Amino acid sequence: MVLLGLATAGVAAENQDIQASNDLLENRVEKLTGEKEILAEKIDALKNEIDGLNVNLEENAVTIDGFSETNSNLTDKNIELELMIDQLEAEIDRLNELSVSAVQYDVVEETQPQISNTTIDNVSGGYTEMTVTATAYSTNEAGLSDYTATGINLRDTPNVISVDPSVIPLGSTVIVEGYGTFIAGDTGGAIVGSKIDIHMTDLNACYLFGVQSVNIKILN
Repeated sequence: MVLLGLATAGVAAENQDIQASNDLLENRVEKLTGEKEILAEKIDALKNEIDGLNVNLEENAVTIDGFSETNSNLTDKNIELELMIDQLEAEIDRLNELSVSAVQYDVVEETQPQISNTTIDNVSGGYTEMTVTATAYSTNEAGLSDYTATGINLRDTPNVISVDPSVIPLGSTVIVEGYGTFIAGDTGGAIVGSKIDIHMTDLNACYLFGVQSVNIKILN
C-alpha cells in the first residue's frame, strides 16, 4: 500500500508538470495566432495596394509616352509587393506548422506521460551528455523580466537556459547541440526533469523554435 501511494503521488506530480508545460505551450500558440492575424491583415492591405496600382497602370496605358517611366515604376512596385505577399504567406505557413506541432505535442504529453527521457553517457569524459526536451523563451516577450531566478541580467548575458536544478546544477556551463554554449542560470515551474528552456533574444526565433528534442553536454 505504501508503494502504491508513492507511485500515485509520483503520477500526480508528473501530471501537474505536464499541465504546466501544456499551459506554456498554449500561451505560445495564442501568441502565434495573434502573429498570424497581423500578417493576414498586412497581406490584405498589400493586395488592396496592388489593386490600386493595377488601376493606375491601366489609366497610364492610354496616356502619352512621357508617362511610360511612371508605368515602369508602378510595375516594379507591383512585383515588389507581390514578392512581399509571397514572403508573408510563407511566414503564415510556418506559423501554422508550428501551431500544429505544439498542439500535437500537447496531445502526446496528455495521453502518454513519461517519467523521464534522459540518456546519460560520457560522464567520465569531462562532461555529462543528455538528451532533453527543449523549448525557448525571450526576455522580449511581454511580461517577462530581464532577470533570471539567479539574478542574471538577460540583456547583458543572453546565453542562459532554464533548468531543473536537481538534473542540471545551476551555474553549470551547458553546450546545446546546434545552438551554442549557455549558462544554467534560470528555473521555471514547467521546467522539471529532463527539460530545458533556452533564452533567445530574437522573439521570432523563439516562437519558431517550438518543442524539440536536443542533445546537450554539461561540462564537469
